[in-house]
Amino acid sequence: MELAKIGIDLAAELSRQIITLSSAIIAFTITFTTPLLSRAHRTQRRMLLSSWMSYFLAIISALWHLSALTGSLLEGDTASVIDIRSAMLPALLQIVSFLVGTALLVLFAARNSVLIGLSDATHAAVGANPTHQSNPAAANESVQDAMADQHLPKP
Repeated sequence: MELAKIGIDLAAELSRQIITLSSAIIAFTITFTTPLLSRAHRTQRRMLLSSWMSYFLAIISALWHLSALTGSLLEGDTASVIDIRSAMLPALLQIVSFLVGTALLVLFAARNSVLIGLSDATHAAVGANPTHQSNPAAANESVQDAMADQHLPKP
């Protein structure tokens, strides 16, 4: 019975850590991705929003898990066996949603770094040649060349 309570304490600690990490990641990304969202494509915005929703689901699931563990402990005081089956679904859901949120956030960051690299290459290609200021066709060609260097489809 004592080992079961230790296991429940460890599971509760994991839930508290998921709540803390998810909250911090949501706050951090909302604070620092605002300038990036203006240049991001619709798919990337959806990816970031989905990441936030996954982290929010992880927080809700972790609270549910803590509640289920507390209920199991309270029932276990009168019984000889602690039944934690009610805490299994929220435990699984919190871990899966945290991992999905993290994967989506990493994917968003990777795709956004490609956009930042593309905009730097485009700026260098257009700004480096003074003839582009008077010849928009040459500037457009330089932009398309920069996109080809990044292996992206032409607009």
